[in-house]
Amino acid sequence: MKMRETQQRGPIERLDQQRGAVLVVSLVMLMVMTLVGISAMRSAVEEEKMSANSMNWNKTFQAAESAVNSVMADAEVQLAGAITEGEDSEFSTALTTLYSDGSVTSTASTTFNNEVGTVSGESTSVEGSTIAYSFEVIGTGTMTATGAASRIAQGIIYTLPNAR
Repeated sequence: MKMRETQQRGPIERLDQQRGAVLVVSLVMLMVMTLVGISAMRSAVEEEKMSANSMNWNKTFQAAESAVNSVMADAEVQLAGAITEGEDSEFSTALTTLYSDGSVTSTASTTFNNEVGTVSGESTSVEGSTIAYSFEVIGTGTMTATGAASRIAQGIIYTLPNAR
């Protein structure tokens, strides 16, 4: 029987037989991981922009709402002045709301639409009849630094004692 001779190869001879498959696979994996990371970063930046826009819109909405509420709180003065001017007259009130990161300017515009009519009955606190007037209050909030703006319109029916 012949015995087979086995030769042991040295480390240099084993390296000659490698084809570099591990290098190619690792480079492909590195490229895929890089693309996933770039995509995640782009997504995070877009989400941050959307969040900032939502926050700015909310601030301008609140400023416009505050402008309308300021007219409503001082309705007797604001609306009575518009009645004396006549139909389609417009009164404007300018307010500035300051936030820690910038300013939001809000304005309220009150327009007298028309006299709705005479209302009579026991439900009013004034004896006799009252006259109802129709108004429109438009509140606008703007943030000039970002260009964000909001506009709110509120209809009002206001009654006064009938002097006729």
